[in-house]
Amino acid sequence: MAKKKVTTKVNKSEEIRKYKVKNPEAGPTEIAGELSKAGVEVTPAQVSNVLGKVSGPKKRRRRKAKKTATVAAPATSNVEQLKAAARLIAECGGVSEAQKALKVAAEIVKVLR
Repeated sequence: MAKKKVTTKVNKSEEIRKYKVKNPEAGPTEIAGELSKAGVEVTPAQVSNVLGKVSGPKKRRRRKAKKTATVAAPATSNVEQLKAAARLIAECGGVSEAQKALKVAAEIVKVLR
């Protein structure tokens, strides 16, 4: 049986991590360039990939619930509501005029929503 050739392979990921420890401010392009000079052929994309896995998985954030506009119900009794309706009718000059005013107000509320 023939003997196998003994080759020493370089662990690129380990070299990237070692370089990053020695030079914490270095970016992926700089690291790839320096390792290429040393004989380890890596691309900046490989460097980013390896360094991204070192920091661990990113935590996901929950989306905030959308706030819905709510109209607070008036805290008045039925008698107070009847009095307010009577004042509205008197100010508008009659029931039919008050109804027209309420229709216009309803349309304005629809547009604002």
